[in-house]
Amino acid sequence: MNLALVDEIKRTARDLGFSAVGIAPARVLPAHQRAFRRYLAEGRHAGMTYLAREPERREDPTRLLPGAQTVIALAAPYYQGDHGAEPDEPAGRIARYAWGADYHDVIEERVERLAQFIRESAPDCRVRVAVDHAPLLERAYAQEAGLGFIGKNALLITPDHGSWVLLAELVTTLDLPVDEPGINQCGSCTRCLEACPTLALTAPFQLDAARCLAYLTIEHKGPMPEEHAAAAGDWLFGCDACQEACPYNAASPAAPYEGLERERGPGPWLGLADASASRSLSEFDRRFEGTALLRAGKKGLRRNADAIGHRREKTSGDG
Repeated sequence: MNLALVDEIKRTARDLGFSAVGIAPARVLPAHQRAFRRYLAEGRHAGMTYLAREPERREDPTRLLPGAQTVIALAAPYYQGDHGAEPDEPAGRIARYAWGADYHDVIEERVERLAQFIRESAPDCRVRVAVDHAPLLERAYAQEAGLGFIGKNALLITPDHGSWVLLAELVTTLDLPVDEPGINQCGSCTRCLEACPTLALTAPFQLDAARCLAYLTIEHKGPMPEEHAAAAGDWLFGCDACQEACPYNAASPAAPYEGLERERGPGPWLGLADASASRSLSEFDRRFEGTALLRAGKKGLRRNADAIGHRREKTSGDG
């Protein structure tokens, strides 16, 4: 095992802006595998049917890269303060991870640079990049690599940036020394469960996507269930409620990864008129090019904006 190479990999990762880097074994993690299978069996993945296709691919990194020995886990911070006051025009709130440019594009380019550094340093090895789109239980391997621990809100919580981080991985055939896994430090705290507006955290560590505003405002197709829509407040794209309540996030520095700054994307608020404007698909794509808002699609973003408008009209009428 080349300890000097490990040091160089970690130094290069930090030079590329990652706030944490660790190494986990490229093997099935039984406890996480059982939790994932239970999640699927109970239908808590809602309409994300792709998660149930060949679940063993997500549980075993050697399915991604035959001969894999280790997983290099990376974290990129994105916190940059609170939303602030709503603009003068009616607007909806955007989850913090989507304030800037689409993180897939921003992070993947630099993960590829780290992969290239590894290939040049160890020409005989193979490396596979995974940035959300590759099937891998990324939070499980991040915890196993010592980046932090999975909290009761089902998110990875890191020492320096709380859960305000985005994850990426490199699966490699390099045989590297692994780091000590993270240990859960939630204790008796249940603030995230109590803060969830739709009670999507049905128990500690158990998230029901069918109730989660992050799922309902982004991934879900069709109308939002009325019982959850009423609790959505002014969330237009995603939701940060459980993260805002977490004590580990209270001291997170406002130091986003380069490219994720609010100036490079829609920022914390988006006007409802803009979100629901009548546009062709190509016009919609051009308007939100390079941002995560494309994920919701034209119909989804309009649905969310119209729902916020209707809730406000109803509240005003009731008053």
